[in-house]
Amino acid sequence: MNKLINHQRNVIPFDQFKVQRMKTKEEKGLRDYLGLLSFNQLINETSSVINELNNTPLNAELTLHSKLVLKEFAKRLGTESTTFSTTLKKLGNRLEERIFELQGLL
Repeated sequence: MNKLINHQRNVIPFDQFKVQRMKTKEEKGLRDYLGLLSFNQLINETSSVINELNNTPLNAELTLHSKLVLKEFAKRLGTESTTFSTTLKKLGNRLEERIFELQGLL
């Protein structure tokens, strides 16, 4: 009986699985896209994200985009300046924490 209960706890609804899989594909696609941009294009992408953050309500897509842009900057700058890269990573982590807090309040 315990085995059956444990098995049921580990099973997720198929719809939930599909949504999670779609999010994972979206994230990978965006990460790949950002990785292909030149540094100048990445700066332009960042300006676009900042503009969206300033002018649109917070949503999951914008949150993901912001997080991945910060990670891409940190990755690229990590080879140049570990101090700056570490600072960007901390900023990204703190931003992500605050976004989750704000989403909980909405």
